[in-house]
Amino acid sequence: MYAKCGQLDLSERVFEEMENTDSVSWNALLTAYSMHGEGDRALSVFSLMEKRDVEVDSISFLSVLSAGRHASLVEEGRKISHCMRGKYHIEPEVERYACLVDLLGRAGLFSEIMDLLKTMPMEPDAGVWGALLDASRMHSNIEIAEVALKHLVKIEQGNPSHCVVLSSLYSHAVHARVKMSDIGLRKNLGYSRVEVK
Repeated sequence: MYAKCGQLDLSERVFEEMENTDSVSWNALLTAYSMHGEGDRALSVFSLMEKRDVEVDSISFLSVLSAGRHASLVEEGRKISHCMRGKYHIEPEVERYACLVDLLGRAGLFSEIMDLLKTMPMEPDAGVWGALLDASRMHSNIEIAEVALKHLVKIEQGNPSHCVVLSSLYSHAVHARVKMSDIGLRKNLGYSRVEVK
């Protein structure tokens, strides 16, 4: 309750005053940090859960990954993701993949995202493709945005918001070209040379 109102200090105090803490109360604290983008604090709590042998579950992983994505903690997010399967043998859910795509996308790691999408044990859903589209918008990557949009249109037929994002990207690209032209900048044409012996 306190966390939803932005009162993380009070959330922590309530947690510390609890006589018995279980995975539910620990996950509530992780979720509080996640809601407010406190990635470092969420990672500290997750680490403490491991040290104290608190049961870590898929909610724990989703919360800590979500907190990490808001704080752009890419390397930590990768470690947590690998730990989920390797150490805890928890099969990932599609929400975890959406968090990872968002985390990697904020860092502009599109080739890693595309590799991740190919290895998913399930079909990416609208959350995964939407995270990729958002990252594409953030980094003005029209090519990747088109890939994400192609899948989103199939999954969420009749939702125009995704097309608006792509349209905005196209508009920004045109605006940049006009601005370059106005100040006399020209893109040099590329050429290839092949030497024949």
